[in-house]
Amino acid sequence: MGWCDGTEIFDAVVGELVKNGNDGDIDKVKIIKKLVHVLEGMDWDCRDESPYCDLPIVLEACPDWGEGE
Repeated sequence: MGWCDGTEIFDAVVGELVKNGNDGDIDKVKIIKKLVHVLEGMDWDCRDESPYCDLPIVLEACPDWGEGE
């Protein structure tokens, strides 16, 4: 059984990244990759419950998400 509470953390971080637009000072794709890596390492498996899971920037960070996994 997975860990769905990770979605709340994912949404909070990605929501802030998306809300702040393209400021150019940070690598948002790199931040999302790291966030997903850590959450999935903690058994997060409810990513499809996030409203952000299919955003282009998220799919750029996690291209396998677009493959129907």
